[in-house]
Amino acid sequence: MLKKKLACMATVMALCGSMLVSAAGYTILEKAQKVESTVYGTVQQGALNDRVSSLDKLINGQSAGTGSTENRVDTLYKEVYGNPGSDLSMLAAVNMMQWKYGGQISNDSLLSRVSSLEENVNGQVGTGSLNGRIAVLRRSLLGNEKFVSQAVTIPAGMIVKLRNVDALSSKTLKKGDTVRLAALENVMDQSNYINHTIQTLERERNTVRIILENLREGVILTDKAGKILALNTCAKDILQIRRTMTVSGLSFEKILPGVEWDQIKMGEDSPMAYTQKLVKNDRLYQLTVRPIYKEENLYGALFILYDITESEHREQLRREFTSNVSHELKTPLTSISGFAEMLSAGLYEEEKDVKHFGNLIQQESQRLLRLIEGIIHLTKIEEHKPNIEMTSVKLDTIVEEIVNFMEPVTQEKHVTIHRKMGDLAVFGNNGMLRELCMNLIDNAVKYNRSGGHVYITLQQEGNKAAFTVRDTGIGIPEDKQKRVFERFYRADASRNKKNGGSGLGLSIVKHIVEQHHGQINLESKEGEGTKITVYFTLAT
Repeated sequence: MLKKKLACMATVMALCGSMLVSAAGYTILEKAQKVESTVYGTVQQGALNDRVSSLDKLINGQSAGTGSTENRVDTLYKEVYGNPGSDLSMLAAVNMMQWKYGGQISNDSLLSRVSSLEENVNGQVGTGSLNGRIAVLRRSLLGNEKFVSQAVTIPAGMIVKLRNVDALSSKTLKKGDTVRLAALENVMDQSNYINHTIQTLERERNTVRIILENLREGVILTDKAGKILALNTCAKDILQIRRTMTVSGLSFEKILPGVEWDQIKMGEDSPMAYTQKLVKNDRLYQLTVRPIYKEENLYGALFILYDITESEHREQLRREFTSNVSHELKTPLTSISGFAEMLSAGLYEEEKDVKHFGNLIQQESQRLLRLIEGIIHLTKIEEHKPNIEMTSVKLDTIVEEIVNFMEPVTQEKHVTIHRKMGDLAVFGNNGMLRELCMNLIDNAVKYNRSGGHVYITLQQEGNKAAFTVRDTGIGIPEDKQKRVFERFYRADASRNKKNGGSGLGLSIVKHIVEQHHGQINLESKEGEGTKITVYFTLAT
């Protein structure tokens, strides 16, 4: 059956080759250009004689053929496209080998297709003349069988009727030779069917390839021995494999270490998917392996690598937030519950003790309310409502009002505020920008040392307004600076509680900056102070 299919394919390939050879009217240059386009994939530049010599050297291993340039071009043309009565042309042979090996015929240059076949079949690109390399591949893939293209003479009008076929039988057809005509049309029907099948398969294959290449997951298909059958570009990137490298036939187990292969092999008989998390190139991936069956027999396995780095990070933040908010709510509630229990049990000696416990309960209740209000406020800011009113805002006016409001606090802590505000207006929401300035200045005062200083500046940098608050306070340890904008995160929890902080201030600042499509930058050195700069869009 296989031999019949190959014979049929040989006939079709020979027909294609003969049709090109018999195309009378081509000039020498046109023939040379066609050969170059097929072999190299592009037409070369330079003197024709030099180009023909290059083709001779590539195809036959000699720098110059015999005879005139015209004869040499004709010889090369027939070698590539076929010569009636001779063995398969180079093009037909490569077409047949690609079809047999991969089930498809590519549109790449002949040189590229031969190199690809050699890599897949022999594991490396061959050397020597192109004719010799094709002969080696033919022995491996097609054996020693010969496929001969035989010539036939048909009247010109008949050629049109026979769909331009001009190479099939050794006999000369005549009008009325219906037997030969029917046979020829039958071969053409087979040829059309084969071409239609090839085109359908190619379309389906291209559709699958487009889908795979646009997936964000790495997809690898292996046979039941663990040899790679196919993988997409994303998988190559994850595994750090060159995109141009051919990996078909390689062991996937050797390419992806760190996987529990024993568990995967134990689950081959189970239809259930196996999952495992693994670290690759500082990223966290979830590997899902599912066995693939073909007609109830195990065919191979499908491996899917999904990057879960960001989702795991978000999950970690969610767990930390839940833990932090639970702790923050529990502390004042525990105090309130304890004081209330003492009052209800009558554990006091004088009337003033009742008033004292009542004041403590009120303080803890206010602390609890501020915490809840802060969470609600932060949630509203994070909603990114599109209807926030944006206008031209003068930050120097806002800063002056805040500094005046905080004067009692600065006097108590002996902190001096210095202002150098340019006459600039930014585009933003007045209320949000006021809250941002308040949080930054309040932190700079609150976490400063006695006799310290706070420097507030506003200046233009390029097309942005840079608002900076710098203090000479306690600073933030370097290993904690990346997390200070997270909700409830405290670089120094004990000092934060002492100063009455909720751990939400800088998180609110970050989200206000995001609402204004700005940027925020933090610089800090422990024991020396902190500098926070926010960049806003200038109002026009």
